[in-house]
Amino acid sequence: MPGAILQSLAFIEKVGGVAVSDRLSELPVVRNTVNQLTMDLQHGAPPKHQAPALPLAIVAALEVTVCDAAAGQYTRGFAFYKLLKLWAAGRHSDFEGLNPSSLFLSVAGLEGRLDRTKTSGPGRRVRFLPLFVSRRAYLVKPDWLEIGFQLWQSEGMAFDRDYFLPLPTGDGSACRQAMASYNQVVTMSKSLWRSLRTLVCVDGNWQLSDQYLFNSPDAVSFWTEHSERNWLISLLAAMEVPPDQRDFLGRWRASSSSDEYIRTARVIVMRLQAKAVQGLREDVSFKVCARTFLVIS
Repeated sequence: MPGAILQSLAFIEKVGGVAVSDRLSELPVVRNTVNQLTMDLQHGAPPKHQAPALPLAIVAALEVTVCDAAAGQYTRGFAFYKLLKLWAAGRHSDFEGLNPSSLFLSVAGLEGRLDRTKTSGPGRRVRFLPLFVSRRAYLVKPDWLEIGFQLWQSEGMAFDRDYFLPLPTGDGSACRQAMASYNQVVTMSKSLWRSLRTLVCVDGNWQLSDQYLFNSPDAVSFWTEHSERNWLISLLAAMEVPPDQRDFLGRWRASSSSDEYIRTARVIVMRLQAKAVQGLREDVSFKVCARTFLVIS
């Protein structure tokens, strides 16, 4: 917090044209005080808490929910939003700057443009950041990406806006023309987790069963809105993918909005998404998860 205040002060003085010699933010006594306060706050503080990753059972159930015509329209759309965050390694705030009109589906997958993120937007060095999700990014439903994209283009779900996720109508059949706040998304996420059911494979087709995935109402509070952000990156780290490649997923490597960077990021991100899926399918833990949570009949 003290460091953030000092940065804000330095920015205000710079924009205001205050001479360097006259800036409070440059005084040694101010900087030393901030450093000492920062050390005092960090002393005895608990270690940084990592958001728990979503289990494969949830990810698979989200895919089937998106494709389930019997589920509510908004429930399916919200499940798509969660998967989009997961495969794009996105924050909640990233999608507050995702204009749906920037999304398009190609042969390779879904592409879009993020605006007003923590590191991009008007007045910043990087104006826009790209978003990519490969068609090969799936566990049980290869068409979840296309179905979900078309769902958000349908009547009652599509309207002109500069953010991605709106609020649902009372009956969940469509959207209201108002952006969902962070706290509202947290509540909707818990409701979605409660509604998820285990899967059953009938004649090679994965479907929702009658059994709920979670019996305990407290279980849905375990995951946070940052769980999707960490999922793919943590998985690839466990697969020993180099950090310089993983950084393309979280867009930490973004240095410009140039066409060259976007082409490079597209290739690397979609390749890593496919690599993650392949690694899961070859891993024993995936097979154990399938036997435990996904019922095969």
